[in-house]
This record gives sequence, C-alpha cells and structure tokens, in this order.
Amino acid sequence: MIRDNKLHKILPLLLGISLLSGITVRKVQAKEQEPYPAIIYRHYPSVSPDLYNASMIDFGPTNDMDRLALSSPQAAKERAQQLKDLGFNLVMYSGRHFRLSYEPEWPFIDQAAHNVTEACHALGIKVIEHHEFTIPAYNSYPIMLSRLDELQYDINTVEPLRWFSPENPEFLTFYENYLGKLQHAANFDAMLLDEIATAGRNSQGDRLKFEEETGLKMPYWVNEYSPPDTEAYRIWQRWRSGMATRVKEKLLHYLRTIRPDISLIGYSSDYEQSGTAGRVDLEQMVSRYCSFMGMEDVSEESLNGWRPILRSLKLRQGYGDYYGIPTWSIEQRFGGNLKSNYTAWALTQLAKTSIWVGHSLANSETNRAYLKRFIGWGKAMPHRYARTLTDTGFLMSNQTRRSSTRSTFYFDDCAGWAELLLEGNKQFDTLLDGDFYLPNRLHKYKVLILASSASLAETQAQRLQDWVHQGGTAIVTRNTSLYDAEGKELSQFCLGKAMNLRYEKYIPTPSQIKGEIGGEDVSFNARGGM
Repeated sequence: MIRDNKLHKILPLLLGISLLSGITVRKVQAKEQEPYPAIIYRHYPSVSPDLYNASMIDFGPTNDMDRLALSSPQAAKERAQQLKDLGFNLVMYSGRHFRLSYEPEWPFIDQAAHNVTEACHALGIKVIEHHEFTIPAYNSYPIMLSRLDELQYDINTVEPLRWFSPENPEFLTFYENYLGKLQHAANFDAMLLDEIATAGRNSQGDRLKFEEETGLKMPYWVNEYSPPDTEAYRIWQRWRSGMATRVKEKLLHYLRTIRPDISLIGYSSDYEQSGTAGRVDLEQMVSRYCSFMGMEDVSEESLNGWRPILRSLKLRQGYGDYYGIPTWSIEQRFGGNLKSNYTAWALTQLAKTSIWVGHSLANSETNRAYLKRFIGWGKAMPHRYARTLTDTGFLMSNQTRRSSTRSTFYFDDCAGWAELLLEGNKQFDTLLDGDFYLPNRLHKYKVLILASSASLAETQAQRLQDWVHQGGTAIVTRNTSLYDAEGKELSQFCLGKAMNLRYEKYIPTPSQIKGEIGGEDVSFNARGGM
C-alpha cells in the first residue's frame, strides 16, 4: 500500500453501487502527435450511436448456414420480421465463413446479402457482415495455387501455409476489391473480418516484414508459449499484435469511401491474459479502426462462471469508456439452458455491453417466448450514458500485460483483485495506462488499485504520487513500478521512495523485516527467496 508518508492513512473500500446517467466521458480525438506512448487518441470519426444497447443474433438459424437458405426476398423478410418481433435490432450475417472456398458462389452471395440487408433495413435492423478471407480452407485450392507468392511460409520448412499474408500488397488489393463489390451490392452497416493475423512467429513473411520495419533480427525461441522475457521479444510482440490493426485501418479507410459511416468491429478472447499480448492489442484496435469492440469468453455454466466473465467484461469496458465507443459480448455459449442465457444477458447489462445471443435461442417457440421477456429491455438503461457510481479506480495495465508472457507476472494478481471486488459487491472504474499520464484524470477517486502493475513510466508514477499527496490512497501489490513502461526491469521500485521500500532481488537467508504501517511498528520473518 502506498500513501502519503505524512498522512499515514488507509481508506476503507466501502463503496456503494449504482448506475446513473451522466455526460459523456473523456473526449478522444486524433492528434498530430501523441504526447505519451500510452495515450493513443482515436483516429477515426463517426461512431454509430445505434450500436449502443444492441441485441444481436445470427440472421440464419445456425451460425454455419449456407447463406443461400434465406436468400429469396420473401424468406429474408419473414426472418427479419421474426427477429424484429423478438426485440433484436442488430443481426450478424454469417455463414460461408471461409469465403475463398466459395468463389463460384460469390455472385449469389452478393444477391442474397442484398436481399437480407434490404429486408432488415426496412424494419430498422442493422446488419453486420461476418466472414474469413485470409485462410483458404476446404475447396479453395485454385485461389491458393494461383496466388502462392501471397501466402505465409514456414521459416523452418519453407512450405506454404494455408494462410494468406494480410500485409502482402497484392493480396490486400485483391481483398479490397472483393469487399468493395460486396459492399456495393449489400450496403452493410458494419463488418467483422476474422483471422487477419499471422500464422505464428515462424511465418517467413512475418519475419521479413518485422526486420524491414524495425531493422532488428527476429530471434528464435524454443517454445512460443514460454519464451524468455527479452527486450527483443517484447518489441516483436508489440509489432505482431499491431499487424491486424494496420491492415484493418487501411480497409476501414477504403470502405468509408463507399459508405462514410460503415463500422469495422473486432473482438478478443481472454484479453487480460499476458500470453495474448502478441496477438491482440485493444488500445491499438479501438483507437485505429474498431468502433464496436467485443469479447468472446466461453463458459459452460454461468452460475459458477460469472466471476471471470464479469471481470473480463468489466476490465475491457474501460476501453469503451476511454474511447467513447459501444461494446458487445458473445453470449458465452451457455447452451440450451434458458436461465443461464438470461444470466449471461444480465452480466452484459451490468457492464454496459451489448450481447450477441446464440442462434439456437430463436429456433423454438419455447425459446422465443423466453427471449421476449428480456431482449428488448436494454433500452431502459442507456449504455451510452450509464456511469458507475464509485470512487475507486482499477488499473488495467496494457504496458504490464505485454511486458511478460508469464501469468504470474500480472494476470493472476490483476484477475484475482478484480474478482475479489466483484465478489464483495464493490464497484470500480477500469482505468487505462493513459489515464495515469493525464494530470487531472485521477481527481474523481479516493482509492486506486494497481494489482501487480509492474510497468510504469516515471511520469505515471509522479502523477500517482501527486494524487496521493492530495489525499488519495493507492493500493499496490507485488511488482508494481519495478519495470519501466517498455518492460525493462529497474534496480528499484519507481515508487520505492514514496512507499519507503527497497527492492532486494534475492534474500539468501531468512531475514527479519521491520517497518512501520499506519504509525505502528511491525516486524515479521521472511524466508529466503525471490
């Protein structure tokens, strides 16, 4: 715990819970220069307010429908009316997912999509196009073999991977042309473009692009899931996690030449886990292209699994608040248990998050009757203006998350503290690293929690100390401030002086620790170790 050495006080975490309407939070706009590395301003205009309080479902009766099953104008109108009557205002148009496998059907897919969007728009329902274009699966050998130079290659075996390189200029032009024709035909409101990513660090294109842009040689590791925490690895990890963002930012710019208000949406699974830092970076995602950000956390049983689900919803909601965008979540795949699906919906409402309901819930009269009880209720609490009534802030530190792949470095402590607060019915705001650069951003809070927030810049640490001197109480744990913003270990805690602590990397023998807490002397024995 860090506190003003002169004040020596600890504020209790006895916090009320409420949601209330209020003014819009921080305005984030594109700037010519970003003053601090953790402050990334939003670089796209136009966020659709219609995506707040959205209740969405797959347009088809199954997620893997053939797209042509509801392709006639009449069938599309009947399905759209059914979903409208159930309270849905947004549909995900999925199916024929690995699009390169169905090139002969593209004209039919375009026409079917036109019929669907026309039927939905007539009833005020928005439509999101959902497909995968980079992985040539199934019967897509003709396209793959005709574009071999655009595939990713394994660096070890030099064999082509069944995964196109999204940053290859020829492939990107090919993809843009496809999206342009599809959008002209269907006039989608948004698109969800899956698997724009690298096949792994053993992809040759990945390595060559990295070396070209950074001037560094990509190092080799024995095991991708447990590499050493090296500076080279951290640089590569940040570069790799930004690849999808770079591509989708270009695609968004192109699509908005066709329809200026179209949105690109995105999602991630288990985002807080440190091991995912090399695959996705929500700060880059939501600041550069994504104006409707989602999550896909899977649990088979909501009544026992609600804590990690709500924790993940709550932590990533900070990105929605910071960037002023709506958020969504898949319904956690609770299967056919209607009460579990109701619980999933309720959890999303607690986190001001829209829900993507499983398609099976609209496939029987019993399920449809149950859906009507709650799907439309979200409008009673407008997510766009709902705010948490709390004086506690909780740091979701992307700087720390990407500093190490070990879950014990950050995730375990961060997740544990967040779930502890939720279990105890203590509300909090999720703060981002950028909040600790802004001079007046912390004044709302009486308590700030930095759970193993190892990576802090000097400016952030100084903002925190200034806030403590003004009367706030910060609860910090374990390795907080022992690393800089880039993940380099320091010789001492950056907050060490304020905490009156000195860091000893290794204590070879049992020692007696003496100190003072709250004006009282304390002492205890510590075993040798790290």
